[in-house]
Amino acid sequence: MNLQYSVIRPIRKLPRRVATKVLKELTRFHRYYISRSFFTFTVERTASIKDPIGVAIVALYPRGPLIDSVNRLLGTLVDANYLVIAVVNQSSRSNEWLAELGKLSITLISRPNIGRDFGAYKIGYLFAAQRGLLEHAQHLVIANDSVYYGPRSEKFLSDLLNEEHPWVSMFVNHQIHTHAQSFFIRVNREIFTRTPFAKFWHGYYPSDERKHTINKGEVRLSATISELGYVPYAHVSADRILSSKAFGEFTENEKHNIRRPVFGRAMIPLSLEHQQIEELMRAGYRASNVTHSQGTLASRVLGAPLKLDLDPLRITQEALRDTLLALGCSSEEALSVLNFMLNQHGKHVQVTKPSLHKLMKVLHRDLNPRTYLEVGVDRGGSLALASCPAIGIDPVPAVTQRLPATTQLVHSTSDAFFANPHPLERLFPRGDTSVSALNKIPQLWSRRPEGAPRRSDGEIVAELSLIDGMHHADFALRDFINIERHSAPWSVIVFDDMLPVDHKQAQRTRTTIGWTGDVFRVERILQTYRPDLVTVRMDTASGALLVFAPNHLDQRLSIAYDQIVAQFVQSDPQVVPDDVLTRIGAFSISELHQRGVLKIVQRARQRKASAEWVARELRAALA
Repeated sequence: MNLQYSVIRPIRKLPRRVATKVLKELTRFHRYYISRSFFTFTVERTASIKDPIGVAIVALYPRGPLIDSVNRLLGTLVDANYLVIAVVNQSSRSNEWLAELGKLSITLISRPNIGRDFGAYKIGYLFAAQRGLLEHAQHLVIANDSVYYGPRSEKFLSDLLNEEHPWVSMFVNHQIHTHAQSFFIRVNREIFTRTPFAKFWHGYYPSDERKHTINKGEVRLSATISELGYVPYAHVSADRILSSKAFGEFTENEKHNIRRPVFGRAMIPLSLEHQQIEELMRAGYRASNVTHSQGTLASRVLGAPLKLDLDPLRITQEALRDTLLALGCSSEEALSVLNFMLNQHGKHVQVTKPSLHKLMKVLHRDLNPRTYLEVGVDRGGSLALASCPAIGIDPVPAVTQRLPATTQLVHSTSDAFFANPHPLERLFPRGDTSVSALNKIPQLWSRRPEGAPRRSDGEIVAELSLIDGMHHADFALRDFINIERHSAPWSVIVFDDMLPVDHKQAQRTRTTIGWTGDVFRVERILQTYRPDLVTVRMDTASGALLVFAPNHLDQRLSIAYDQIVAQFVQSDPQVVPDDVLTRIGAFSISELHQRGVLKIVQRARQRKASAEWVARELRAALA
């Protein structure tokens, strides 16, 4: 007790930050040299590979939405015939990750979270060396999960593993000390069998201090290999990017980050020519940490994994999201990873927006429509949610989903489809009696066979519809006019892509990966020409608009269509109102339930209410 007091007493007199660091280092010293708990680990499972080309030691710390990225990294290494040793540092999600990673043919080790990634590397190296796993290996890979691997990164990684250089790194950092960045390094047998290489790992003292890990770990490892006479080969280079067919041109965000390290924030010349930007880019590869200044460029063009610690104050959130989409991630995955990246920096981040598919799933579940109509099918994700008879209209669908048997695809433009006098009649189930027969003999209505829902005039209606076709306001408006003619007062019509995040995303000519076009203008059009309708903004990923109380008899939009287009549709560039950009008044899905909006629609269907009744009840609920 006296010894503890004599040690702690002088520490208490130090500044809080210094005292905290000293105590942490004393704790790690005790774990490493005295209790030896650093060397405690559990082999969860082992795997063997016939004639492996090499050994890969991968340090993992279970957190956030990174499991998909990790699976891509490990899967690519396994496919390349590497014996993978995944060293999992303990966290609150360790059990979840161990269960998931146990499905792969890899060796799994779990250990206390001591010494950051280089602590895990050391355990993996000692494990491989003591069991003779390196004796016949031709390559040794060390990697970690500090970068995000998208679907396109698998091809990038395969190409890297085929490089013939003895020492290959994804990126080489020339900032302060030239060194291979340790989130992915591959060395050949001629390097890792040398005595200095083994001495480095046996003598390395792990620490949780970032500077220690970089200087004594990452930089010192590179210095050790350099002293053996080798030079790191960077798989990502300026030449490789500029010569790639996927390059095209620098984005504005990429230009900004290329200029920034050279000129500083206050002196950036905005009018540099392409050649000057290219020269600055090449200079960056010779003098800076390009994963931070040009990482999004390498990811977009080559498919290189994206660093997770990029500063969102220097790189826009939109640029990070677009880069993740360029890596092949879905919109949901990109938003989830972006949210995680921003939280890494302690920024206040809005909860990840639900996708359109989540909203449509809720509408199908709660409204239980008897018929569903969709304009713009694309891959079929939203169409696959329908459990009722459904029609999907798209001139060139690219369906990758398995669609229910009750779904019908119409390979046509929506204008051509609705040019037919009764377009839904021949596709939705209608029983044994046609509309014309029912109109000629009204008494048959009382004993008509069960089929698709009809209005009082005998027309089959769509009870739920989605407009997600061409992202132009005039096209979307025509789709609404046509769909309203085949809707009932209790029908719900949904517009997607109604709340762009910036002006570029709203241009009629597509220039961004996430594209909404100028469909946002339809809301103002409806408010101006159809105040009888009830519209509700939904706070989904790209924004949605729910339209209630349609009236098939109202002709104001179709009569004034040309005038509306001339008044509201503008050529690029688009100017998006602030209330749209900031999503003022947009409802979450939970708020929609709290107001009882969908229950009112259900009651309207049961009582076959008029559009006026639906509008009145909804306005009272939304007031």
